[in-house]
Amino acid sequence: MHNYNMLYCLFEPDCNLDEVLTAYNIRTKVLLMDGAIHAFVWHSRKGRYYIVANQALSPCALRSVFFHEVKHILEDAPLMGYWLGIDQYRHPIEEKADAFYEVAAAYVTKTNNN
Repeated sequence: MHNYNMLYCLFEPDCNLDEVLTAYNIRTKVLLMDGAIHAFVWHSRKGRYYIVANQALSPCALRSVFFHEVKHILEDAPLMGYWLGIDQYRHPIEEKADAFYEVAAAYVTKTNNN
């Protein structure tokens, strides 16, 4: 699932994040979870990805964690197949996922200006 076209949609001002992700076979669910858990990705046997996020997060924080998890889906999951990360905030894969929003924004801005 290396379709970066969704990045353009996700940066549109009137973007409905859930609708765009659903179009790319990614479902979202927001649940009340322990405060230490922001979000996680689950890959179903049917090949569908689910991003489950913490309802206690602000709308801005939710958007950020969705981008974080989308990075895992686009770039990490196809290479790793299976991973489980608990309390790995300092792991390089997590640091890259944290920076994905800024990287994606720069990518969209650059390609829109060319």
